[in-house]
Amino acid sequence: MKLRPFSILTLLLIGSVGAQAQEPWGLERCIQYAISNNITIKQQELNVAISENAVKQAQWSQTPTLSANGSQSVSFGRSLDNTNYTYIDKTAWSGSLGFGSQVTLFGGFNTRNTISKNKLDLQSSLLEVERTKNDISLNIAAAYLQVLFSEEVVSNSEKQVELTKMQVERTQKLVDAGNLSQSSLLDIRSQQAQEEVTLVNAQNQLVIAYLTLKQLLELSADTPFKVEHPTKMNVNDQYVLSNPNQLFEISQNLPQIKSSEVKLQSAEKGIMIARSAYYPSFILSAQYGSNYFSPKNTVLGQDPITGAPIVGKQSISDQLNKNQSTNINLSLRIPIFNSMRTKFSISNARIGYSLAQLDLQQRKNTLYKEISQAHADAVGALKKYAATQKASEALAESFNNIDKKFNVGAANSLDYNTAKNNLSKSESELLQAKYQFIFKTKILDFYKGVPIKL
Repeated sequence: MKLRPFSILTLLLIGSVGAQAQEPWGLERCIQYAISNNITIKQQELNVAISENAVKQAQWSQTPTLSANGSQSVSFGRSLDNTNYTYIDKTAWSGSLGFGSQVTLFGGFNTRNTISKNKLDLQSSLLEVERTKNDISLNIAAAYLQVLFSEEVVSNSEKQVELTKMQVERTQKLVDAGNLSQSSLLDIRSQQAQEEVTLVNAQNQLVIAYLTLKQLLELSADTPFKVEHPTKMNVNDQYVLSNPNQLFEISQNLPQIKSSEVKLQSAEKGIMIARSAYYPSFILSAQYGSNYFSPKNTVLGQDPITGAPIVGKQSISDQLNKNQSTNINLSLRIPIFNSMRTKFSISNARIGYSLAQLDLQQRKNTLYKEISQAHADAVGALKKYAATQKASEALAESFNNIDKKFNVGAANSLDYNTAKNNLSKSESELLQAKYQFIFKTKILDFYKGVPIKL
């Protein structure tokens, strides 16, 4: 059967998509994908758009307004001709049309302060988007490292199971040769069963770690997904652990701090806006309009013979041209008493300013605690890694010695299992310390302004 060109192209595309789906994801790709697809960020970007509209709306409020109006009515019976205020006893039509414009010349600087406040709110919205991106980046980094850690735990557990499986085979031969008792074989098989359970638990933890990372990436649970293993993931013993106070000073430019500072400035503008209600306001307005009345009788001239007036109907267009009027008005409004609304508005604005101050201080306190905790965790993880590394090396040497003795029947299964369990526990603790130190240093680098990457 021949394949059509369209079918061949479809198969190639499907194969290409499948290949891309199986391609391992690096940390930077995960972070960029999460930032591009995170719902919270999209919601905040819509809030930014609203803030942008608020700025534009406040700026346009300085321009004059322009409106048009018109009316049409019909009267039955006795009707008033509002063009000359006379009555007629018949059905009549009347109408009017016009244009009006108005601009506030002075309003207590309300508009100017509103524009400034809206610009600050826009800046704060943009900073909040950046703050959310940073939070997501840290969460992705933590979940990514957890996957790498879980994969190493699974790999080590598989090695332990394979090693014990080989030892079971050797022990079986020693038992058959009469060099070891049957109880030694049972102990080794028991050790194998325990390690298989440990492997299953490690595999389950790996599945959970992948699921957590997928959820942060907004990927479905059944999406084919693998992380990329960095070529170098060693602990840097020479990493410079800056003083927490120095890190805190450097981190003052982080979005969460800048956002709160901008919100404080916005709250200050809110007080100025509330105070503007105490000032008088000047408003300039202009109106243009005309009207008509139908039927409209008017004197067209005088009869040359009798001298009697000649009366005729005046057209609507003639009336509209004749009845045009223009009005320009400058008004002054002086506030005297408005049921204490201005006083309470100012009070609420001052409360909002105090809340913004407390929010800024709270964010600084939280940031300092996070930096101090990350610094302490990094120091502790480095010390634990160094100590565990020495212990692991010593336990590995001890296990190798016991393993040789056990293989020739010079050691029992209890000594072998004890040495093996101690080594396995030490290796697990070494992995934990390694990844904890790496993650905490990434956090400290982030506070220094260094991008998160492996």
